[in-house]
Amino acid sequence: MYSNNDSFQQLKTLLEGRTVLKVEPPNAAEAIAKITMASGVAFRLHATDLGFWIEMTTKDGTGYPSLDTLLTDYYHHTRDSGSGDPVVLLNGDDLEVIADDGRVFSGYVPNFPEWHQKIAHSTEGRKLLEKSACLGDTWKIMFNEKSDECPPELYWKHPDND
Repeated sequence: MYSNNDSFQQLKTLLEGRTVLKVEPPNAAEAIAKITMASGVAFRLHATDLGFWIEMTTKDGTGYPSLDTLLTDYYHHTRDSGSGDPVVLLNGDDLEVIADDGRVFSGYVPNFPEWHQKIAHSTEGRKLLEKSACLGDTWKIMFNEKSDECPPELYWKHPDND
C-alpha cells in the first residue's frame, strides 16, 4: 500500500490537467468512487481511517493491462455473491476470466507484464488463476515455491516478476 504522500502524488498525476468523464459508485469494499478519465484510464479511490489509496481498473471491464487489475475487479464483482471458481480461457491473445453470472473480464495478453504473459500462455498458469481469482489482489500467493501446484517457471519472484 502507498503512504498517504505517495497516494496523493498518484492522485494528483491521475487528475491534474485531465478531464474526468464520470464518477460512479465503486462496487468495491472501502471504496469511495470509481473515476473514469477521458483518456480511458479508470481507477477506484479507497479510504479508511488509516488513509487512502488508489486501485487501477478499466473503463468498462475489458482491456485490462495486467492480471493484477483484472483479478482485483473480478474479486470485487464476486466477493459478496459467494461465487465459485471462474472459468479462465485464452482466446487468441485475449485472456478471459468468466464469472458464474456470465460476466467476462478480459485483457489483451501482449499488453500484460512479461510474467503475467507467461501465466496466461500456460495451461497450468490458467488452472492456478481459476483457483486464485477469488483472492483478488493477493492472487500471487498461489504462484510461489511453497505451492505444490505451481511449476517453477511460473514462480513469483517479487519484484522482478511484477
